[in-house]
Amino acid sequence: MLCPDYHDYIKLVNSNGGVEGYRVRVEEIDHEYKVPPAWRRMNALAKKLEEDKILGTSPGFGTAAAADGRRYPYIFPIAASYWSQGAAAVSFAKKELGGSLKDKKIGLPVL
Repeated sequence: MLCPDYHDYIKLVNSNGGVEGYRVRVEEIDHEYKVPPAWRRMNALAKKLEEDKILGTSPGFGTAAAADGRRYPYIFPIAASYWSQGAAAVSFAKKELGGSLKDKKIGLPVL
């Protein structure tokens, strides 16, 4: 579930007339980290968002491909994906280790 503050913000936006006169509606889909059903629903939803020209978000654990607006023009990632977080950690380690990862091993715990 998205944080309660997010829902409060949407209520505030709608109480002030929405966005350009349109009320914002938020629908959450919880896949319980069950990957196959999540991917089927995500792909179907992405197609429907594009057909109807409706904006959607992918908060961190959606498809990393959503970062490329040419592939998914109506899905916007609102937080770094797990893959982006991992890439940032490797980049940080490389910088801290003098600019090279030669002969280094990096472990990334995933909870």
